Amino acid sequence: MIPGAGSELRLRIISAVVLGSVVLVVTWYGGWPFRLLAGIAGVCIFIEWKSITSKSGAGRIGVAGLIIVASAAGAAVLVPILTPLPVVTIATIGATIGLALWEWFKNQRVWVSTGLVYALLPAFSLIFLRESQNGLVLVLLLFVIVWSTDIGAYFAGRAIGGPKLMPSVSPKKTWSGFFGGLMAAVIGTILLSRFADTQLVPVFLAGALSILSQIGDLFESWVKRYFKVKDSGNIIPGHGGIMDRVDGLIVAAVAFAVILAVQPV
Repeated sequence: MIPGAGSELRLRIISAVVLGSVVLVVTWYGGWPFRLLAGIAGVCIFIEWKSITSKSGAGRIGVAGLIIVASAAGAAVLVPILTPLPVVTIATIGATIGLALWEWFKNQRVWVSTGLVYALLPAFSLIFLRESQNGLVLVLLLFVIVWSTDIGAYFAGRAIGGPKLMPSVSPKKTWSGFFGGLMAAVIGTILLSRFADTQLVPVFLAGALSILSQIGDLFESWVKRYFKVKDSGNIIPGHGGIMDRVDGLIVAAVAFAVILAVQPV
């Protein structure tokens, strides 16, 4: 065993249990506490993204971007959500994407501009999912898919090892971990569906979201490697920053929200 691996794993488990418990309680309650949590997560993601990308001098609009993200997060909390995707949400997302494109083409600050979208879209996607019909089950299902993928990939990769998935991006990730995470997500989806006595999401969609979750993980790894940063932050013991914990959730949540917006369950 790698020296210190046992204590590192214990720290990761404790942090995951504490953080996961808080998230689950707030998710169960829903309403403004969940919107607040999603908004805070969006602000934290943008702060960490700016911290990573500003190392290349791309963070000049950080203050303005932070104000925009904080304002959008505040709108998500303070404005009552009467429909799954209200006008204020559409307007905020549109304004954010518009600002990102404007900054991109005008000043070539692609990284910080991209961070605005990267931080806000998952926040609003989670709110959309929670406010939808069967919202509690949908969000719990998303969590089960992403968390099962992480756990399955971690243990399968360590136990089996084998060929690397993308060594130039993330040296520790293996194909065995990829398929282990995929299988764990499918099994978790089946178990939750039986427990909740409903089949809101087909197994193949759960598998697709698991793959997208792993793509989100790889994307964040690529960004950190590009800027030569080990962790996005150190706010979560054993895990690093918020981005390190929700990198897979970011992509999966947006994809899930888009799918349900097009084809409601």
